[in-house]
Amino acid sequence: AGSVRKLNLNRPFVCPILIEIGIPATTRMACAEPLMEEEQAFLAALQSAVTWSLDGNILDMHRADGERAIMAIIKR
Repeated sequence: AGSVRKLNLNRPFVCPILIEIGIPATTRMACAEPLMEEEQAFLAALQSAVTWSLDGNILDMHRADGERAIMAIIKR
């Protein structure tokens, strides 16, 4: 007999596998230094994420040590 997994979207969805994000592509256009620093911090946080969960419209990504890397609200 087979089995079917049930996905209940009324609860937080946690991906059962790890993720690996490679080096993202950027335009490398120069802009104000604070914006460039913010972009670099975001890209570093993105690359550090190894797990993610989705709860409604909130994407929550964490590093291997359990610390949050990114939390984003998905606009629909």
